[in-house]
Amino acid sequence: MMKKTLKLPASALGLIFLFYACRTDEMANSEKSLENEKIEAFKRFKNLRY
Repeated sequence: MMKKTLKLPASALGLIFLFYACRTDEMANSEKSLENEKIEAFKRFKNLRY
């Protein structure tokens, strides 16, 4: 009986950690792509000046 009552909270915690990890990974990827976009925009601007 004890194992059965612990399965639900353990499963819920597992799902919470999974979603948190996915969200954190998505935030890191979006920050990196934003940084790359800024660098590319600066390169285009620099090329236009010369």
